[in-house]
Amino acid sequence: RIANCYYSEVQYDMCLITLEKAINMEPDWQSLLSMKANALFESGKTKEAIDQWDSIIDKFPDYVFAYNRRGWLKKGINDVEGAIEDYSMAITLDPEYAYAYVSRANMYEKQGNTELAKADYEKVIELEPTPDDYQVSMYAYQALGNIDKAIEVMDTLIARDSTSAGVYYDAACLYSIMH
Repeated sequence: RIANCYYSEVQYDMCLITLEKAINMEPDWQSLLSMKANALFESGKTKEAIDQWDSIIDKFPDYVFAYNRRGWLKKGINDVEGAIEDYSMAITLDPEYAYAYVSRANMYEKQGNTELAKADYEKVIELEPTPDDYQVSMYAYQALGNIDKAIEVMDTLIARDSTSAGVYYDAACLYSIMH
């Protein structure tokens, strides 16, 4: 809990020190190890964060989020192939994980592989057919050129949870992508 406080106060060095103490007491506590990876990233230590996700995956090879998060970090350092591999593993472990499809599609686009990207975007839309299912399909609609539907999905998400910072973050991302 102390590490959480430091993390929320953007005191990542203190967070990491506190996490080390907690990890020494509970070396296999998945959420502590994950927080360490995130704190390493937030403190500008991307390589160390990726190494931490490697270690987490070694301990918990079925932890879907670990592959997704490591893929996101690899995307950030322009390791497109590595990101695709991680997103693909997340999808293998959880074929219903729409966010991994969107992320992998972005990487396929970066490679110029528009057919694979389109297939992943279409899969996201298939996974989120109704407003109750919406999570990330606004990105798929936008990428496929259906801007009105992307905005409709985003507006639905905001209406569903207007107090969530995450939904406004997604809105900012979507509108940024759309310029």
